[in-house]
Amino acid sequence: MEQVDAVGATSERPDLHEPRHGARRRALIVCAVAAAVAAVASIGPLRELTDPPRGLAIFDRAPDPSQALIPGANDILTAESLASVRYIGTEVGYRAWVFRDRGDVCMTLQRENWAGAGTTCVAEAEFARTGIREVVRYEQLYDLARPVGVGPGDGVEFAWTAESTGLEWSMRR
Repeated sequence: MEQVDAVGATSERPDLHEPRHGARRRALIVCAVAAAVAAVASIGPLRELTDPPRGLAIFDRAPDPSQALIPGANDILTAESLASVRYIGTEVGYRAWVFRDRGDVCMTLQRENWAGAGTTCVAEAEFARTGIREVVRYEQLYDLARPVGVGPGDGVEFAWTAESTGLEWSMRR
């Protein structure tokens, strides 16, 4: 007769089910590790789908028609250049668009509520190394949009680089 000390516990042959429990535990651990590895491996591709494109990768995505207009420049750009126009943001009172033009990468800055715009272009190889940079002097900055600390003789440098996800800026003294 079998002796029972507690509900479901027996004193005879306690190791009878241990190998099965050990194998099940190992299988669960292996599955958990495999699921964790798969989750980590999928983060990279998912991030590429959800993160904004960096640098020239912006041209791999379809343009937003409502933002792909550079005021006043649409009549001087080629059809290919117009098709590549992408809006990259507004900072310190300036809106910015980028586009490709005959092997160059270009950035157009337009002060908000003004008709004029300025464009800077660099060769794609130079863009890969340094990006596009344009300095706007203190006097050209809209009063309400001037960053604190920028004074006469200073400026703001706008930049778009191979690592940028949008328009970037920094103060220049």
